[in-house]
Amino acid sequence: MVTGKTMTAKGEELLKALVDALKEHGHGEHDYCEEEVPEQWKDYPLLWSGWGLDREGCTREGGIFGDMSELESEIRDMFGYYFRTIREIALKEIGSKAFFDLVIEPSYEDHTCYIMSDDDTIIIKGSCKAWNFGADSPEELAEMMEDDYRTIKCNITAALIKKASASTVKGGIVLEHIDWPLLRQQKQHLLEILDNENSNVTAEQHVSIEGVVSLIDAIQDNAVDNGDMDEAAVFGELQDK
Repeated sequence: MVTGKTMTAKGEELLKALVDALKEHGHGEHDYCEEEVPEQWKDYPLLWSGWGLDREGCTREGGIFGDMSELESEIRDMFGYYFRTIREIALKEIGSKAFFDLVIEPSYEDHTCYIMSDDDTIIIKGSCKAWNFGADSPEELAEMMEDDYRTIKCNITAALIKKASASTVKGGIVLEHIDWPLLRQQKQHLLEILDNENSNVTAEQHVSIEGVVSLIDAIQDNAVDNGDMDEAAVFGELQDK
């Protein structure tokens, strides 16, 4: 694997897992305009910028796809491998076997839309032109995957915490003993650390802090949503008052 100066250990792990997933399902055997593939991408099937899905390239007449439905199926697969790889690594590190559905609506001419969610929580949602779903180097793709990994892991953690707290905190028995003003202050301090570009927080520590903030969010939301606590007591006075 080609490792650049800016590729972190986590980014390299995510990128390797994606490449392995593609090869395991036979996608490493395709030949997508190979003569146009940058040399550094030779070991990364389907992963260079646009992975062959440019308007004037190999998807047009004489290309490798038989028809548009075949192309859109390939687009669905590529988005699917990308997000499923990240989801499975995040769940493994969290230590959960929960299921979060991934829905992809592929399109070549328009945006491909994707959403990962469970019954209550959106984990990640977005859209992208298929030929823009890529990167110009392995390092750039690793960074892209790491950014989505942080979002997915943080939101999965929050979803799991929300479910757990909703089922275990009943009737305000625990909630009434929480110092809500202190909790708000602690949450604010954590957010300030995350917003400080000059802090020495590592990427892994950043994810951990986001997880703690998500826990506090879930505790606050459930305390109010379940009717156990007054909103003003939990969140303080609204800023616009």
